[in-house]
Amino acid sequence: ICFGLPDGEPSAPLKDRWADILNAALIGPQSTRIVDTGITLSTIGDFAKRNDDGSFLFENQKTVEEFSTKGMTTSLRAALNQHKGASLLGKLRWLSEANVLQQSIAYGDYTAELVADTLYDAGTKSLKIDDKPLSLLKQRALLAMQSNPVLARNVVVLAMRRAIADSLGGSEKAKAKNYKQTYYGLALQDFRGPQACIEATHSADKLKELFANWHFEFRVTSEQKQSADFAKCPLEYEPDPAALASRPPAMGSGAAVSLSLGNDFYVLLPSPPVLSTGLFEQSDSLRLALAYRDRLSQAIIDRNMGETINSLRDEAGKPLTTRELRDVAFGVVNDGWDWQTRRKSN
Repeated sequence: ICFGLPDGEPSAPLKDRWADILNAALIGPQSTRIVDTGITLSTIGDFAKRNDDGSFLFENQKTVEEFSTKGMTTSLRAALNQHKGASLLGKLRWLSEANVLQQSIAYGDYTAELVADTLYDAGTKSLKIDDKPLSLLKQRALLAMQSNPVLARNVVVLAMRRAIADSLGGSEKAKAKNYKQTYYGLALQDFRGPQACIEATHSADKLKELFANWHFEFRVTSEQKQSADFAKCPLEYEPDPAALASRPPAMGSGAAVSLSLGNDFYVLLPSPPVLSTGLFEQSDSLRLALAYRDRLSQAIIDRNMGETINSLRDEAGKPLTTRELRDVAFGVVNDGWDWQTRRKSN
């Protein structure tokens, strides 16, 4: 997908391929249904012989039922030798890999690293977005964050970890101090509630000590805003459903870092464990894409298990006997069944 030629010869990445992938229409949620159906059809289709005109002739039920006791008939062997199921699974693998690629581009760590590299400034130890005028690359990076809250939160985690590492003299020292998890936790405890919206309370002092050049704010819901206690707090951003033009998605309420630049753009702060471990947030769509890629890979492994076992050799390089092959197959099936049905510990 990313580089190489159709005939398999090595080559440099194609210049316009990245733009092509970014501009491609997203693979829809129906892809999971296609994979589910395809995995089932890959087995059913093997019990039918494909004719030259493209039609399928299925084996009768009795032949299939007696397969385990009487072995394969000539016609059934001919149908299986067409490897239709394996071919279908191979095509579905392209679909699942493309889906993972698209979701990774939108929500994965590589894109977050690129945006963080673009916006983070080691001199100020912050996301530098006050350039005038702002470069086109930074504008695009901010636009990507604004339209993708998951990406935005991952970028902020990266930038905050870099800021702590830079202040401590490197990532190894930051790891040794667990990225100041305890002190950052205390800072978040101070910076919450009505006092977070009043500068005189100095509730943001610990946060500013950790991140001197960052601007923090405490966003509240519309319901909280009605209370006198939260009257001075900025309201959380929610898109107007009646607006005709597209609007960024909702960004939530709570302690946040402002990336305003003249508009209502902020990112909620990560929890202390997330900051200390650098744990990336994944969208449901990315997790689903990864799960279905794994499921399809397992189906391909299961399909190729017989050929793999038959290709086994002993220490002398000789093929295993029929009995030895049956013992291996029996062990694989039983171990696999035991693994799938084992009782999970609490």
